[in-house]
Amino acid sequence: MEASARQQHAPGKGPRMQGFENLMPYRVREVLLVSSLYDSFTFQEDGQASDPLLSDYAELNLRYAPRVKRVSTGAEALEELNEHGRYDLILVTPQLGAVSAVEFAEEVRSEFGAIPMVLLGYDAASIDALLACTDCNPFDHTCVWNGDSRLMLATIKLIEDQANFAHDSARVGVQAVLLVEDSVNFLSIYLPILFTEMMAQSQHVITEGANLAHKLLRLRARPKVILAKDLETAHKLFEEHHENLLGVISDASFPATPAGKPIDDSGFQFVRTVKEKYPDMPVLVQSSESKNRDWAEALEASFLDKKTPRLHRAIRRFMLDNFGFGPFVFRAPDGSEVGIAEDTHEMEEVVRNLPVESLLYHAVRNEFSLWLRARTEFQLAERIANRRVSDFANAEELRDFLLAELLEARRESQRGAIADFDRRHFDNTASISRIGHGSLGGKARGLAFLNYMLSMYRIGDTHENVRITVPPAVVITTDQFDRFLIENNISIETVSGIDDQAVRDVFAKASLPRNLVEDLRAYLKVVRKPIAVRSSSLLEDSHNQPFAGIYETLMLPNERADINERLRALCHAVKLVYASTYSERACTYID
Repeated sequence: MEASARQQHAPGKGPRMQGFENLMPYRVREVLLVSSLYDSFTFQEDGQASDPLLSDYAELNLRYAPRVKRVSTGAEALEELNEHGRYDLILVTPQLGAVSAVEFAEEVRSEFGAIPMVLLGYDAASIDALLACTDCNPFDHTCVWNGDSRLMLATIKLIEDQANFAHDSARVGVQAVLLVEDSVNFLSIYLPILFTEMMAQSQHVITEGANLAHKLLRLRARPKVILAKDLETAHKLFEEHHENLLGVISDASFPATPAGKPIDDSGFQFVRTVKEKYPDMPVLVQSSESKNRDWAEALEASFLDKKTPRLHRAIRRFMLDNFGFGPFVFRAPDGSEVGIAEDTHEMEEVVRNLPVESLLYHAVRNEFSLWLRARTEFQLAERIANRRVSDFANAEELRDFLLAELLEARRESQRGAIADFDRRHFDNTASISRIGHGSLGGKARGLAFLNYMLSMYRIGDTHENVRITVPPAVVITTDQFDRFLIENNISIETVSGIDDQAVRDVFAKASLPRNLVEDLRAYLKVVRKPIAVRSSSLLEDSHNQPFAGIYETLMLPNERADINERLRALCHAVKLVYASTYSERACTYID
């Protein structure tokens, strides 16, 4: 009996997990990005196209982040495809030089078959104009870049889900959400929201895993997203997979067929079919026309106005309501703990004062390089692993070597990049840091791009006695502004009908998020020079609607000895810049 059981189940897996190892057979591993250097930089905001994917995959504890290869023109892309074989995904921007994006995609279809291709543009109007010149859209999907770095991850996951869901659901009953949407703008908004929530749900699920094998296998079985852009496809997917659907999110109006035009009652027809077959299936109808609320509620479906400023939160709430390595521990030779480091910066601090016995204890065991490899610090780990303890005259020389390598690695990682602001370790060594996780805005992105170019091409190194730098900057990202508005209940309705001074008064009386205030305090502990507080709007330096100069810029002397006084002045300046986004001048310009 015992021998038979061992033969049936591989180590680390029990009967409940059987079959999970075969899930997700299709993965996007190689991505070809066909875009200009600036477009590539814009998509990921520090100049290396794989960075946002690596960041998002790491943040969500996902493995196997795809590799991204960028080329500038359609001709270079075709040459790359001919020389290096099949890619799993091709991302294409509209401006490709002599050959249009459509012509390039059609040639890829002709020569290389069904490689998934996604057109990634800046606005729906220009995408529609580009596709109007062809009778058959050669792209699998089209998306509008809206400043959300998660869009790339969501696009990749959508393609994987579309390819894997039929297999995975048949294998072990993997679930999915059916999204019915034909609007490029809204699809580009929904996908990052959906996949963020899907991945968050996966993280909750894997905590129940009995061991690492279970946790990794559970990730493969996460809920999927399947997409329909027309009524015919929606009915087909629903009929095939209704037993494995968590729910439906549907537009109110979309084409009847893939090549058709939107019809007014397509959403009604589809939701009625869903509810007739499965009355209890959660359905969210979303529309820009409030008149559709009546029939949605009559069918016992939820309704969401696409024009609501709380779109993200509303979708997240619907899904929540309805879709149900570690630190380095320094030890003495006797095993007692003498220090702990959560990251390489803390390791640098601990190593500086670490007892010699502990330093040697870990060094002879190559434990420094082992820990660094686990944190993807591969080059640093290799440099440390290549040096033996016997290579150093004494322990202090070893300590100096480790500190120098850790510091250089930190500086190198920040060179030409946008560092996440960390109040515990901020020392102004990074040229540009960000507070928050939202978009940088156009002005800050422009500075970051210049910083990247200076680092990439070492422009200043080619001229003797010439030093070219970008002014050090800390960027407060857009999510902090959103949080400020929410926490203080400020909205369009709050400030409509009052003059600019009254708007400034409303914002001045409001409070910045506590974490932002503490980050600004940490910033002022290091920075004692005059400060320019400027806006960096999502619309500034945009392709089709330059917005520079519309919002406020304030200068602060930052000369007071009392840090609390300097902090009050800085917070007040930030709030006034925020207020300028609701000024009459800004609103008039937008209109």
